Amino acid sequence: MSTKATPILVAGRGESVATVVVEHIQPEYEVIHVALAANIENELPLLLQNKIPEDDKRSSFLGSGNWSTPPKAVVFGGAFTDDLIEKLQKLVAETKGSRNIPWLRVNAKIVGPAPGTPEYAISVSLKVKEALQRFEAEGKLDVDGEGPGEVLWV
Repeated sequence: MSTKATPILVAGRGESVATVVVEHIQPEYEVIHVALAANIENELPLLLQNKIPEDDKRSSFLGSGNWSTPPKAVVFGGAFTDDLIEKLQKLVAETKGSRNIPWLRVNAKIVGPAPGTPEYAISVSLKVKEALQRFEAEGKLDVDGEGPGEVLWV
C-alpha cells in the first residue's frame, strides 16, 4: 500500500537547485509548484491562497501542478535573506485568505558544499527531506489558519 506524498511549495534563486530538490525529496514529498526569488512577491500570496499564477506570471513551470491537496509547507532556499522573509511575511499577513503553513528556511551557511555546485543541490535536498520528516513527525506540518506561517530552520 502506497502512502500519498505530502504536497509542498519550493522557492529558490534558480531552477538548477530546485530541480534537484524536486527529484530527491520524492516519493514522500511532492513539490507542486516552484517559485523563483525574482518573482516571489507576486507568486507567494497567490500560492498561499491555493491560487495558481497565470502562465505569463509564473517564474517557473517546475513542480507537479497537482493542487488537489493544498501544500503543507513552503521551503525557501538559501538565497532568501532575513529582510526578504520579513517582507514576505508582512505581505502574506496583509493578504486575505492566505494559508498559515510552515516556512522552512535553508541555512546556506551550514549546508556544506559551495552554493551552485551539484553537491550543494543534493545536500540541500537531503537536509530539506530530513527536516520535513522531522517536522511532520512533530505535527508541525498540520497547522492551518490565515497569515504567515512559523519560520523553521533547515
